[in-house]
Amino acid sequence: MKANILKANSKDANSLLSSGNNIRISPATGQLENIINPGQIVANATTLRHEEGIVYDNTLIEVARARMNGIGDLQRRGLVKNLGGLGTIISMWERVGDMTGAQIDMDGRTESENDRVTFDETGVPIPIFHKAWELGERAVLASRQRGESLDTTQMRIASKVVIESMESALFNGVPDLAVAGLSIYGYTNHPSRNTHTLAADWTVGAGVDLVEDVKAMLKMLLNDYKWGPYVLYVAKDISINLESDYSTVKGEGTIRDRILKFQDISEVKTADYLADGTVLLIQMDAETVDIAVAQDLRNLTWNIHPLQTQFMVMSAMAPRIKADRNGNCGIVHGS
Repeated sequence: MKANILKANSKDANSLLSSGNNIRISPATGQLENIINPGQIVANATTLRHEEGIVYDNTLIEVARARMNGIGDLQRRGLVKNLGGLGTIISMWERVGDMTGAQIDMDGRTESENDRVTFDETGVPIPIFHKAWELGERAVLASRQRGESLDTTQMRIASKVVIESMESALFNGVPDLAVAGLSIYGYTNHPSRNTHTLAADWTVGAGVDLVEDVKAMLKMLLNDYKWGPYVLYVAKDISINLESDYSTVKGEGTIRDRILKFQDISEVKTADYLADGTVLLIQMDAETVDIAVAQDLRNLTWNIHPLQTQFMVMSAMAPRIKADRNGNCGIVHGS
């Protein structure tokens, strides 16, 4: 292990602090030092030119815009909890109970029942989603000689598989990962979600039958004191049926249009990671779900060989699917 020692408050120290490298105060000298292990990512340790790095960063942004569906819905609504960095391994939050009803009388001096809100704590581990790939120096030099942009195929595929893993975690959790007894649940496997047996086959069913299922799911959320707004997600094999005419007599307006006429359903969307024939109705607020982010989606580059550049697309985040202490949850899973 090799330590580069820098003076506190120096220009290099401040640059190092902003670079995200591993930094500690030396117990021997009291000075800042950067701990560099073999193969550790070092800022700017790459042979790529600035413009070439931008090409890959833009590719990552392009793929994220195209592939982020459920996570993008949460981001657009501000349902994001910033954890402040990769040092946060578990994100905790409090579950709140309720109070009994208010006392009603004509005097106001009657002593009322003393009550208090009850709390307990739960949490979720924050995993790192990542995919690494490499690029030979000769390929970089060849693109420069031809005056062509670098091929972005590998970057595009790496970005895609990372984002798809993040989306899958939101809808289905990460069943094989647990830390300190805490698991990552998704919309379809949270133990407190409401479940509804669909009366209709949504892949071929008539609009009027699908609407009856929607009404039943809305009633379940209202019974859990979840008032909306809601988003309805449907599996891929259902999506095309929603484009059918709601009424074969009138021949105007699709089933999707009819569902969107419910006052508090703001969107009807197709979700890649829902099992065939299933749907989700979700209240889109922080009492139901948000995304805890320790590190937003980014591309890392570094060199461990003079003729090879390493890349990694990564993000550290987890969905926080929530219910209160009474088990009320703003999710209905229809299957």
